[in-house]
Amino acid sequence: MVKPDPFDPSDYDLRRSIKWETPEVAPKRPNPGDRFFGCPIRWLRLVYPVAKSKGELVVAIYLWRLRMVTKSRTVTMSNDWLNEIGVTRKVKYRALIRLEEAKLIKIERRGRAAARVTLLFPR
Repeated sequence: MVKPDPFDPSDYDLRRSIKWETPEVAPKRPNPGDRFFGCPIRWLRLVYPVAKSKGELVVAIYLWRLRMVTKSRTVTMSNDWLNEIGVTRKVKYRALIRLEEAKLIKIERRGRAAARVTLLFPR
């Protein structure tokens, strides 16, 4: 008795095993006023001229992300995640100072503890 070869490709017809489904309804397109780029385009337009480096821009976008994740306008900005992607604490502090000078955020300094930041956007 000869056993069938388990690796014989003729035994596997993938075209028959895959069922293609087409969506009945096209996905809803976002409203152009609600465009998003990791943060609202309006926020990006405000912080882009303020940020003087890509690291400072990352801090501003991350600040928005924290705001959304915590569902609060006031967030704690630690250095952990920013360090992972190569943004130093000096860049973070410089970005926060520039955003505060532009009146986009308010910083609550707490000594050696992580700064608490309140977003003043949208106005």
